[in-house]
Amino acid sequence: MGLGRTLKSYVFWTYERGSIPYDIMVTLILAFIFVTPHLWHYGDQPQLPQQTRRSIVVHAQANGSLVFDIPASRVTAGPSNFVQPQLAEAVREISGSVTVDRVVAVKDSTGHVTGYKVWAHH
Repeated sequence: MGLGRTLKSYVFWTYERGSIPYDIMVTLILAFIFVTPHLWHYGDQPQLPQQTRRSIVVHAQANGSLVFDIPASRVTAGPSNFVQPQLAEAVREISGSVTVDRVVAVKDSTGHVTGYKVWAHH
C-alpha cells in the first residue's frame, strides 16, 4: 500500500473498528487530548469576579448576633472615625436597622488592611 493511499485511509477513517490502524488513530487522538494541555501553558488562571471580591459575607452567631466580613475595597480609606460610618451603612444595606457593637480591621502579613469584621445585633 502506498503512502498516499495510507494517508487517505487515515484522513477518511476507512479502517474497520478493532484493526491495528484504527487503534493507532484512536491512540493518537487520545494522546493529543490528554497530553497537549501539559505541553502548552495557555496562561489562563481562574479569576474571581469583581463582585465576589467586593461581596460582604454574613455569619449568624448562636446568640443572635451577626458578624460581617467586609472587604476593604467597600470603604474609602481614612481615619477610624471616617471608616466606621461607612461600615455601619454597608451593614444596614444588608440587614436593615442594626446596632454595630464592634469593628476590627483585618490585616495581611505586611500590615495592610484587607477587610473589616463587624459585629452587630438587632
